[in-house]
Amino acid sequence: LLNLADDLVEAMDRLKLEAPTVLGVSFGGVLAMEAALRQPSRIGRLILQGVGSHFENGLIPKIAQWVLPNIPLPTDKPAINQFFNLLFGKNWPDRDLFNAAVQQCWQTDQGVISERLNLARRFDWRERLNRLPVPVLALRGDKDVMVSKSCCMDLVKRVPAGIIREIAGAGHMAFATHP
Repeated sequence: LLNLADDLVEAMDRLKLEAPTVLGVSFGGVLAMEAALRQPSRIGRLILQGVGSHFENGLIPKIAQWVLPNIPLPTDKPAINQFFNLLFGKNWPDRDLFNAAVQQCWQTDQGVISERLNLARRFDWRERLNRLPVPVLALRGDKDVMVSKSCCMDLVKRVPAGIIREIAGAGHMAFATHP
């Protein structure tokens, strides 16, 4: 995770970005937060969606951590893809959007998804968040099954300049369903 956060800062250097606003969703938010903690002068603001103050090892992450590295899942089975309804927050009525999001998710190998969960699980930012000097806007779908409201609220309480906004009817994939 530390290397990936450094890669983000290196990409900003190559693009000649000086203290940009960084939007990070889910694991991307974890990376953005870690980069801002490691090199706070490099990031101007953070917008985090689907991120909390620490990794919560709830039922859905536990199932994913067990299934993803152990069971090859077929990407073309509607029954398997119904799992994504949990991430959307409900049975999403726009089936074209749903299918496009599912297809995009399956472009990432199961092993990579599993490793991202393991990396995030090892980190707890609660003791370091008070040193985050950049403003943080935390976005959370009110039906997010991956990051609880209390964990997201805890993140905002611990940063010096943080606010939270809930997105009604959105799940963990609010960026896709509620742009």
